[in-house]
Amino acid sequence: MNKFITSVISTIAALQMTPDKVRVKLLRLIGWKIGSNTAISYGVFSSASDVTIGNNVYIGPHAYLDAHGGIAIGDFVRIGSHLKMLTRSHPIGEGDIRANHGDNVDVHTSIGHGSWIAANVTILPGANVADSCIIGAGAVVTKPTKNRGKYFGVPARQVA
Repeated sequence: MNKFITSVISTIAALQMTPDKVRVKLLRLIGWKIGSNTAISYGVFSSASDVTIGNNVYIGPHAYLDAHGGIAIGDFVRIGSHLKMLTRSHPIGEGDIRANHGDNVDVHTSIGHGSWIAANVTILPGANVADSCIIGAGAVVTKPTKNRGKYFGVPARQVA
């Protein structure tokens, strides 16, 4: 499917007036792999189609999934509004190197089974969220988490 058609379908899927079940069908049409009993709210958008979402998942409104490096979301995951899940970065170097826009690095990023992600969370490339984690509102996850961990803050740090 060409990029224009994919973009149009993705835009229609993101509209608030698009019913949830239709939204899931449209996203599957552009290549998303979505499990059963999964609800994706309005305003959810991705810049690529390499998205895999498990069963019994809820994704709140206005999530941005930068799926250039691939995104996987496990079963029984709950995601609040305004998630930013990123997979694309660039090498860090001298100023003239940073200005080179052609050196993107794509890294697969995931959220594990049974995790809860609160509102306004940012997950950076490769900062995979392990199984059964809780990520507090507004947290910025900069590195991989541990199973059953609770993470809060900027950058996100494990607590209790």
